[in-house]
Amino acid sequence: MADHREFQEICLEVDNELTTRGLSLDAQGDYRGALRAFEASYVLMSSESSLVSLLGAQLKLGEPFLVAAAFRALCEELDGGDTRDASLAAELTAVQRKLDEAEAACAARRALAAADGRPAAALYALGLASNQQGDPKAAYRYFASAYAAQPATSTFLSMLNMKLKARALPVAELVLRHLDSALEPQLAISEAEAAMAERKRAEAAEAMRLLRAAQLASALSSPLVSAPLKARAAALAA
Repeated sequence: MADHREFQEICLEVDNELTTRGLSLDAQGDYRGALRAFEASYVLMSSESSLVSLLGAQLKLGEPFLVAAAFRALCEELDGGDTRDASLAAELTAVQRKLDEAEAACAARRALAAADGRPAAALYALGLASNQQGDPKAAYRYFASAYAAQPATSTFLSMLNMKLKARALPVAELVLRHLDSALEPQLAISEAEAAMAERKRAEAAEAMRLLRAAQLASALSSPLVSAPLKARAAALAA
């Protein structure tokens, strides 16, 4: 029991270190570094604050459509709670404000896509080619550009699939878990798309389960965690 308590204490300390590091990197404008820290924190403790922070970093990195979808999914999770809980109501209000910010960024991205003028079909084809070449990150960028030019459920699912291939699990898993509410209201989903999404949801859930099964070891392998804390955890595991 004492070991379990110390394990929990170490988890909290690691989470605090990761969160502090993420906030520091975010303040310095290193949004990619901040995203890595917040993702590690979320994998470790599954806290909504870490999730909101990593979504904020992802929005600053220019991914408004996925971030907006994740905030819609998070709103659904929070909205299902006890409405008499003042702290939960405050969280929901804060997340809705973040959703408004993300949707404004989506509108700005669509304006840029309209000015650019490249057709969605051509951008989507480039995404498929990048995926076939084994470059899911480039494929994601093309699919996101195609989605900005012409929103479609199939394109959005392709974006999520590329995130899974790139092992960017937390946001993809959340969105797939709440896909109906995460999709933009004007988008419909076909039976074939729903079946594909369910397969990907199961894939994402299993990947997150495996990642969380080794959450402490995963977090402690990060260079963001201090040497003394790593030593304490190693001593406890010995």
